[in-house]
Amino acid sequence: MHVAYQDATEGTLRYAVGAPSAVGHTWTVKVLEQEGFAGAFSHVVDVGGSLKITHFSRALGGEPRGGRAVATP
Repeated sequence: MHVAYQDATEGTLRYAVGAPSAVGHTWTVKVLEQEGFAGAFSHVVDVGGSLKITHFSRALGGEPRGGRAVATP
């Protein structure tokens, strides 16, 4: 199981992989470094056999600007 989500307290994109284990699932979680405040409305997609994560990010400070971004886990 693959899950992408935003840690809204830090504005970071996170990626978790769950694998079946004797006690349910074992989760491996990592932060995917992105510029600005990232990870909102994330979605894991398969592009030609390679996983990508689309998400919304925005720049910090100055004029508000942002948009969709793509990350590789």
